[in-house]
Amino acid sequence: MPKKKSPKYIFKKNEYTQFEKKDYIDQVLTEYTGRKYKLNQIRWFHLPGEKIVAEKYGYSLGINVGVNSIGPGGFYEAHKHKSPSFYFVLSGKAKVKVGDEEKVVGPATWIVTPPGINHYVETIGKKPFTYITCDTLNLD
Repeated sequence: MPKKKSPKYIFKKNEYTQFEKKDYIDQVLTEYTGRKYKLNQIRWFHLPGEKIVAEKYGYSLGINVGVNSIGPGGFYEAHKHKSPSFYFVLSGKAKVKVGDEEKVVGPATWIVTPPGINHYVETIGKKPFTYITCDTLNLD
């Protein structure tokens, strides 16, 4: 009988920077309204909590917590969610727009996106824009 894998609770930087995809990729997602939007030059790491990684870590907390990285020249088209989202910038610079507020942001910046408010991210410069993300999108 195979030994059951123990759940993982502590993640050091070398672990959470092992992204799901080695290279940056382009994606098209669908928001809750049915409208499609593009992500250009993105990669990610999901921490436990999200349903899609419950088997990998041995549990789910009903939330989405992870690290996203948008490569140089990459963007996350304007879109909105049913639930609030929170982002904490780790590195890089980007132009971020939430509702009518637009700023260039860098490390140690908090970004909050309320439910139903459009938000947009565009990397600035030659370094990836990397941030922690936390939301309850899987409950939408």
